[in-house]
Amino acid sequence: IVLILTCIVAVKTHSLHNHVEHRNVKSSIPTWTLPNDVTYPIIASNTASLSASQTKAMVLKSLSLGIKNIDVHLGGSERDGVAQVLKRIPRTDLFLVTKIDKPPSDMTDPLAAAELVRTTVATEWPLLGVETVDVLLLK
Repeated sequence: IVLILTCIVAVKTHSLHNHVEHRNVKSSIPTWTLPNDVTYPIIASNTASLSASQTKAMVLKSLSLGIKNIDVHLGGSERDGVAQVLKRIPRTDLFLVTKIDKPPSDMTDPLAAAELVRTTVATEWPLLGVETVDVLLLK
């Protein structure tokens, strides 16, 4: 929370009377470097339970504050809001994190669970407007 507030204060002070383009914001968001050399911004904005318009506004505000890690929920309005933003900015401007929900409790076949993941990706990625995400979590 302190890091987010510090970033907000710094950005608001810097851009008091100027519109800040998200690419011009120098981010002070801390990162982790993963073993595969991926830089993972550790502060994220989450799209849970937002409408498409709320999600779009939240993502654009996050970018203006230097937050590019967006945890997007698949399958509905949250995904659609992020997709709207991705039509306006380069894919590399967002660090996308999403998850595949657990399979139903009666699904015990690992091959069926793997097919569920493949089907979800094949359906959701095109609707999101991406070929890949930065982090895919399996619940």
